[in-house]
Amino acid sequence: MKLLSLFFIIMAAMLCVCVCADDSNYTGKMIWIPEGSFLMGNTGSEQYTFADELHQRSINLSGYFVGKYEVTRGDYRKFIEAGG
Repeated sequence: MKLLSLFFIIMAAMLCVCVCADDSNYTGKMIWIPEGSFLMGNTGSEQYTFADELHQRSINLSGYFVGKYEVTRGDYRKFIEAGG
């Protein structure tokens, strides 16, 4: 679930680059995140553990681009209003 959320955040950032390219306040800079792995999930030892967080496992991701700067709610609103 968290990996899917990350995917949608990355896609929204990439689409915003296209829509906001004419905005003089938007830099549109992207940075490369190299491939790698991370631990996702929970071992069950934390105080609040949900079933969908179990079991902890290693996740491997291919390299990808992500926006260098965060997308504000206002930026995202412009993107949606422009048809995104």
